[in-house]
Amino acid sequence: MANRYPLCGLDVFKDYINETTTDNDTFNQRLINRASRQIEAHIKRNIRARSYTEYYDGTGESGKLFLNQWPIQSTTSTISIYDDIDRDFTSTTLFASTDFVIYKDEGIVELLSDASLGSWFSKGTQNIKAIYTGGYDEFEIVTGSNDALDFNEDGSSELNATLDSGTYTA
Repeated sequence: MANRYPLCGLDVFKDYINETTTDNDTFNQRLINRASRQIEAHIKRNIRARSYTEYYDGTGESGKLFLNQWPIQSTTSTISIYDDIDRDFTSTTLFASTDFVIYKDEGIVELLSDASLGSWFSKGTQNIKAIYTGGYDEFEIVTGSNDALDFNEDGSSELNATLDSGTYTA
């Protein structure tokens, strides 16, 4: 089964296990894909950036929306936030990009006090629709801070990997 969002590239994995042939590429890619799915299932969220469409219940008492997949990669120009109790989600129920702010690292969208459709989301069931990109797409590695990974393969021998400092893409 293909995984569009593996957490490691085949070339990186092969370098780690010191494999230079292509004989096991299919097996290795399946191993990477399975491990990626299991990691995300264990932490109950996706890691790599991807597009999401989510629906939320409005309380009628809050102008904050807590999105499920953070950090938010979308900007106010590329995220779509609707509030429609009829659930038609047309252009008349779409907030303008100037109606809210995004707190990317926290995964929060907050309506401004002068938002065109109001500063609170309407009370309703699944009346709020958010279309956005969330997850990690770049990683900054800092020497001595987050550059080391420790593994324990068989319960007795410890393996260590160190990354060079810099910015990496997913």
